[in-house]
Amino acid sequence: MSETELDPAFPSRVYLRLSPETTVARPALGLTVYIDEPLPWAREGALALLQAFNEFVPPGALRYFTTSMILDWRGLGREGMRAVNEALAIDFLGGRQLRHLFELRVCDDPDAPAYGFRYREVDTSRVSRCGFIEFILPPTHEPADLLQLALLIGHRFPFVSGMGGYMGSWNEAEKPTAFEQMFRWCCRYVGVDIQEPERMAWLARRGLAGTSWINMIGPKLAATCGVDLQLLAARRWSQPDIAVMSLGQGTLIRAGAAPEIGDINRLVFPHGYAEVARALQPLMLEEPPPLSGPFTQDEAGLRWYRRFVEPEGWS
Repeated sequence: MSETELDPAFPSRVYLRLSPETTVARPALGLTVYIDEPLPWAREGALALLQAFNEFVPPGALRYFTTSMILDWRGLGREGMRAVNEALAIDFLGGRQLRHLFELRVCDDPDAPAYGFRYREVDTSRVSRCGFIEFILPPTHEPADLLQLALLIGHRFPFVSGMGGYMGSWNEAEKPTAFEQMFRWCCRYVGVDIQEPERMAWLARRGLAGTSWINMIGPKLAATCGVDLQLLAARRWSQPDIAVMSLGQGTLIRAGAAPEIGDINRLVFPHGYAEVARALQPLMLEEPPPLSGPFTQDEAGLRWYRRFVEPEGWS
């Protein structure tokens, strides 16, 4: 069952018929950034981004939090945000040290958030994977706020890559059902992204997680893939409102003035996304990590990943 908000044919919330309070999946505005050089993030980056995100959230919307150090979700309450800030600011031996695989989540709905913040800290001296930070906002929220978060990261904190726009927010406890539903969305709304950052984190240093409205490229990834970011910044684009921004920690490409859902049933295709994807093709993975559910069948995950550079393979 569903409720409608973003588009007459696009459900704003999908829930279990026998348990209506359990959200399975919902469309959202989201930004997922795979982080580089984890120590600056551990010392100040995660806390600074949480505080910036909180400014874009209505008072009282963030109601729950959990970390990898506790077993359940806890209510924020009157002092909740202070407890969350303290969880990010723990000092060891007088100086902030990496907590390998530490995770913090703050949200309005632990099932599939409409407002959500997630931070995963990884000690890259132990493993090859990246940490990541993720923001979720309702699909009708002002997209400029999502862009502001991306710009804050790009100016201040080292990153490998990132992407943001319309995406699916999903319930990990109902993963098969959630991905069945989101697959159906993706068959029609090609502008909607799906991320499984825990899987992508192992390959993020080798290529992009995909392409969307916001596309962030760190200098190390560009060098690994042989992409000249200065040439990319000087590129002439045929689609209007594509903008390339050279930031202190990398490059951001905005594929249009606003994010698009790309409803192919109505012959609405996000041509700006496609032009940016073609320009970023050297950064794309030959074998992206497989998504779950129907995406595993008949190379659907790969065809979806390449839907903007090879649209005939998806539609």
